[in-house]
Amino acid sequence: WDKDLTFPVTAYGNVLKATRGESVKAEILGSGDATQINQTFKLKNSPLTYLPSPTAANSQGVENTLKVYVDGIKWKEVPSFFNRTPDEPIYLVRENDDGESQITFGDGIHGRRLPTGVDNIIADYRFGAGEASPPAGVINQIGTPVKGLQRISNPLPAGGGQDAEGKEGIRRYAPRSVVTLGRAVSMADMEAMTSNIPGV
Repeated sequence: WDKDLTFPVTAYGNVLKATRGESVKAEILGSGDATQINQTFKLKNSPLTYLPSPTAANSQGVENTLKVYVDGIKWKEVPSFFNRTPDEPIYLVRENDDGESQITFGDGIHGRRLPTGVDNIIADYRFGAGEASPPAGVINQIGTPVKGLQRISNPLPAGGGQDAEGKEGIRRYAPRSVVTLGRAVSMADMEAMTSNIPGV
């Protein structure tokens, strides 16, 4: 322990990690049409939930909870169609000013076109986000019944959430990300990259 325990001590069992958001399973986004390029679909719920992912391969520091299936096969999200091949099953995710998430597929040159089908584009995701954090002891309702689960509580306050970046933040930080292009050479580059990491 970081410091000595002071008795009496309360021990909590069956503790598990929870993240903000409501899960959506098998939402039908629409139907593929192989004659169209860059088909785009919008999620019915917003905002899409993003979770921390501070890894070397992820310069954004976060990743969303979206999974997209085409004809039952999971496709891969990519940050850009640049330098992609015609047969790659990939898609982009972009948020508009209203916080709605749009999924765009390839054009047959950079990324595969969607195959023709009826309601064959399906998505699983979580939605809900924000900086507001409930204090300890206020979460006590079960959203969906789970067999064997009688009640829930949060012994610790929630933390780590952030509201969507405003226009002023975009004006300030977007130019920095363009300058670094995913690599840090100078101290200014390090500052620009770390400012994108949640919590910094």
